[in-house]
Amino acid sequence: MVIISIMNYMNKILFMCYFHFNLQLHYSSIFYELWVPA
Repeated sequence: MVIISIMNYMNKILFMCYFHFNLQLHYSSIFYELWVPA
């Protein structure tokens, strides 16, 4: 049971990191389009 809880915890951290990274990419692309018009 301890291993399962640890894996759950790791999955949660990985998901949060992935979500945060995607959010950063999204906002940076928005700012790039705002500041550097095509």
